Amino acid sequence: MPQIHHFLAIETSGSPGSVAVGTANGSPPESSSLTTHALPAAGSQGRDLMPTVVRAAAEAGWSLADVDLVAVAIGPGPFTGLRVGVTTAKAVAWSTDCLLVGVPTAACLAAQAVEAVGPSNRVDVVFTAGRGELFAITATSAGADETGAWQLSPGSLTDPTAWLDAVPSGTVVTGPALTSDADLLAALTDRRPDLVLTPASAWQPKAATVASLGLAAAARGVADSAAAITPLYLRPSYAEDRHSTTS
Repeated sequence: MPQIHHFLAIETSGSPGSVAVGTANGSPPESSSLTTHALPAAGSQGRDLMPTVVRAAAEAGWSLADVDLVAVAIGPGPFTGLRVGVTTAKAVAWSTDCLLVGVPTAACLAAQAVEAVGPSNRVDVVFTAGRGELFAITATSAGADETGAWQLSPGSLTDPTAWLDAVPSGTVVTGPALTSDADLLAALTDRRPDLVLTPASAWQPKAATVASLGLAAAARGVADSAAAITPLYLRPSYAEDRHSTTS
């Protein structure tokens, strides 16, 4: 594995998103310094992401030409933000020939959840998918390899009530849906006091967590091809959805 000194993390699957830059030392690499920059406003990633990345690196005392690793949140999440984030990460990787690691947003949120509430074998991560549905992913630590990496279910679109009725007691619950869906949050509080709700500070993914998971993946020898990495969306595009319903 190439030595990692300077790293960049991009998180645009949440709102409004963030960027982290830092330096790493040792083998396996561990962050020795980290700074984060929030993107200015939701929906502005296309305009603001690259200037924020360049400014963050410059303020850290280096340039994008020096980056050794780019870690990027690959979703699920909204179409526009994910596309901008993944495309930017790929462009940096192509131009600098650095390592590229795609970090599932559900893994990022599961890591933040256990950091906030303590160890758990199961974390359910919920996203608002529109049309009155949730997109739910289960992250489990049982059966994980010796690195402790989260095992993620494929995820599925589901009715909020059906999901709420099916979640096993003791499950840790987190995710952006808790920010945007007041009815879901109220139902969790009133109907399922046996579930462990993370604090609001853990509901949105953070670039700092993406950086941590990206460094850990690189230490295991995991990297992605810039040509092959793709975002994970909450639901099919309109064209794909229309095709599936008319086939």
